[in-house]
Amino acid sequence: MNIPVAIITIAMVAMTMTACQSKQSPSIPEDDHKESSTAGLLDKDTISVEFAKIYVKNYAGRAGKIPVDSSGCDACATEMIGGRPHKMGSNTRTVWFSASRLRALVEQLEAEGGDGIRFYFAAYDSTYNKYDSSHTHIPQKPYWNRNTLIMVTTRDSTRNDTIFHWDYFNNDPRGTVGKGRIILASAENRGELCPPPATCKGVGALLITQ
Repeated sequence: MNIPVAIITIAMVAMTMTACQSKQSPSIPEDDHKESSTAGLLDKDTISVEFAKIYVKNYAGRAGKIPVDSSGCDACATEMIGGRPHKMGSNTRTVWFSASRLRALVEQLEAEGGDGIRFYFAAYDSTYNKYDSSHTHIPQKPYWNRNTLIMVTTRDSTRNDTIFHWDYFNNDPRGTVGKGRIILASAENRGELCPPPATCKGVGALLITQ
C-alpha cells in the first residue's frame, strides 16, 4: 500500500468512526447558560426598535376587543352585545414585572437546580364571586376577562435522548420553598398590565403605536 492510499484509508476509517459516534450521541440543544457573558446571552436575541414596534403592532388584532368601562375609553367603538350597547376596547397587550420580583424567582430557581421560566399566555375569568372559595385570587374588576401572563419554573428533563424544560411547581399558593413557583402577573399595581388604561404610553409602554 503506497502512502497516498494509506492516508485515504485512514481518513475513511476516521470518518466512519466519527459518524458512528455522532449517531450514538443524544440530540441535546446548545445550552444558553454556557455563554461567557451577559452580553453574549442577550445580544443574539436583540432586535431593533423598528422591528419591535412592527411585531407589537402585529399582535394588536390578536389581542382582541373586550367590553370596557365607558368612562375610561371615550374613543372606543360601540358594539351591541346581548341587545345592549357596550364600549369595546383593546384587551391587555403588555405585562410588566419588577426586577426584584424576577430576581427573587431566578434566585429560588437556581437554588433548586431549575433551568428556566416558562411564560403562559392566560386570561382572567369574565366574572368572579367573592363568596366562591375556589377563587383564591380576585383581581380588580377593570381587569376581569383581560389577558395576563403566568410564569412557571422549569427543570431539565431528558426523554429519548431529548431535553425538555419540564414545569415544576407546588400547588400550595404560598409557593413552598424548594418546590418551584407559579407566579401571576399582578393587576393590582398601575402599569403592570396595560390596557387598562386605554393609552399605554402614559404608563411607559412606548412600543404600542396604536
